[in-house]
Amino acid sequence: MEEVRETVVKYFFEVDYRSKGAFYANLLLDSAFEMWGVYVTKRFEYSEHHQWEPRSVRVWLGAQAYTQFTSDGSDYEELQRVTASTLPEHKIEAWQVNISLKRRDGRKGWDDMLRRTLSEEDADNQGAYIRLPLLDDLSLRYRSQAEMAISKALRRRGVLFFPLPAAVFGNNKLEPDFLVCDKGRWGVLEVQGEVFHNMG
Repeated sequence: MEEVRETVVKYFFEVDYRSKGAFYANLLLDSAFEMWGVYVTKRFEYSEHHQWEPRSVRVWLGAQAYTQFTSDGSDYEELQRVTASTLPEHKIEAWQVNISLKRRDGRKGWDDMLRRTLSEEDADNQGAYIRLPLLDDLSLRYRSQAEMAISKALRRRGVLFFPLPAAVFGNNKLEPDFLVCDKGRWGVLEVQGEVFHNMG
């Protein structure tokens, strides 16, 4: 099903779906696609034949992607339609594409890390305890799903970056979304617009 996954992810990216193509592609990069079916026994006059018949597709999504696609019905329908269209040979209909929350790897010590974060023992460099609800696997906080998607993309590319840093210029305090360093060049990356900068 890796071909299906690639096709679906690239579809959302290439068509720039609702002008959020990169956002959706980043969400779906952590997805997994699985075909579900049953074995059907077909009896002939002198023999039996067991044939596997596909019945549905399960799309396993990370927490942020699952939240996005379950909260917006039109997004969910688009994901169903695009996934089904990649499997014409199996005659899968859009309604037979279902989504589920992808299980974590259960890495040792994950619960201790989360306990420290929730008890605010791991304060940031500014000692800030403002509780931002979006946490990734490094216990980094974000103000929007778009920021988390950008963070994942930067990590995959091996780029040095500082999410939600605090900066001081004269008597002014600045709070850029990202401070990025790539190949010796530094820059500030801002997520602009209410469409991208929200918790939904």
